This record gives sequence, C-alpha cells and structure tokens, in this order.
Amino acid sequence: MGEKDLKIKEISPPRGEDEAKTQVRKVKKKKKKKKKVKAEKRGVCHVSRVPPRMDHVKLRQVDSEGKHFQKAQRHAVREQKLALELSAAKRERDFHLTQVDKSRALSSIEERMKKKKPVADQAGKIKPSLSKDILAGVFGGQ
Repeated sequence: MGEKDLKIKEISPPRGEDEAKTQVRKVKKKKKKKKKVKAEKRGVCHVSRVPPRMDHVKLRQVDSEGKHFQKAQRHAVREQKLALELSAAKRERDFHLTQVDKSRALSSIEERMKKKKPVADQAGKIKPSLSKDILAGVFGGQ
C-alpha cells in the first residue's frame, strides 16, 4: 500500500458512521411523516350527543368517511339545484308563451267583433217597427 491509499482511507469516513447517519435521517423522516399525519387529524369537532360505546377513534373514522360522502353530496345538491332552476325556467317560458297565444287569440276575436259591429248597427236601423195601436191590441192596452 502506498501513501496515497493511506490518505484516502484516512479522509473517507468509516462505513459505520455513514450507515448511522442514514439511519438517523430515516428516523427523522418517519417522525416528520407521523407529525404530518397528526397535524391532518387535528381540529375541533363539536358533537351534541355521542352514541354509547363510541370512542374518539370511531368518531374520527366516521368523520373521515363523511368527508368523502360530503363531496359527492355537494355535487349531487348542485346538480339538483341546476335541474330545479332549469325546470322553473321552462315553466316560466311555457306560461309566457301560453299567455302570448291567449292575447293573440283575444285580439283576433276583438278585430272580428269590430268588423261585425257596423253590420249589426245597420241592421238595427233597418228593422221595421210596429205601430202602437197594434201592440196595444195584442197586449190589451188602451
């Protein structure tokens, strides 16, 4: 062995120290992950009534399941609201169209009545009248 080999061996750390550092790093990473998981679980939840035989672990489990359900429920509620608004708009449109149709029908009837009115006025003028003597004889008047 030459002098260069000895210097290299002295400069490089022994393998045991390197492995120890990596072990320490792994342990620190695990602790960070645990802290992160704990931080996600933190929070205040007020429950008005806790069922019998239910502890905090079961409550957390139910709560975590509920979060996924709430997301799907929000989506469903949104869809229902949109469908409701759409059906209401369709009803308003149909009502408006029927009212427009009724208005057109009434205006056309009024126009026809106006056309017929002068004919009725003329018929009233031409109509012969009976004398008062004839009417008195029929109804027994003096």
